[in-house]
Order: sequence, then structure tokens, then C-alpha cells
Amino acid sequence: MTPAATYGSASTAAPALSVDSSGNITGTSFSTSTGSSTQNQILVVQLLYLWPTVTGPLGLNMGNTSTNNRLLVATEVIATEVYPCPSGQSTC
Repeated sequence: MTPAATYGSASTAAPALSVDSSGNITGTSFSTSTGSSTQNQILVVQLLYLWPTVTGPLGLNMGNTSTNNRLLVATEVIATEVYPCPSGQSTC
């Protein structure tokens, strides 16, 4: 999850990945946030999957990484709910 200030500034582009010769992800260019979210916060959630591919007929290669795997990305931009704080608390 990556927070965004507005829906317009939320980046939904596929992240650039570094992949070693064995097909393992060694580094990323995107940030992650595992902390707690606040009320009415805009979040970008991405699921990444490296799909193994093989060379097809006529040498067709569907891979888009250095190891000829296909990077599949599912992206969702969401807003957290506005919920009431328990009585006596100013923040939740």
C-alpha cells in the first residue's frame, strides 16, 4: 500500500523491478507502507505476479522482464472509511 495525497496524484504505473538470473526479485523502485492508515486516506494497493512464459511459435516472446517472465500487475485505488472515534478519544 502506498498513500496518495489526491486521486489525481495516485500513481498506478507498474513498478520497475530488478530480477536476477534465477528470476528472483532483488530490488524494487516502489515504496510500501505497512503502518496504520488514517481516516479518509487515499491508498494505492498493487498486487504483483511474475508469470513464467515460454517462447512461442515463430520466436514470439511474451516476457517483459530481463528473465523473460511476464509481470502482471493488479491495481486498486481506495479510500479508507470515515469512522467515529470511541467516546473520550480525539484520534483513532
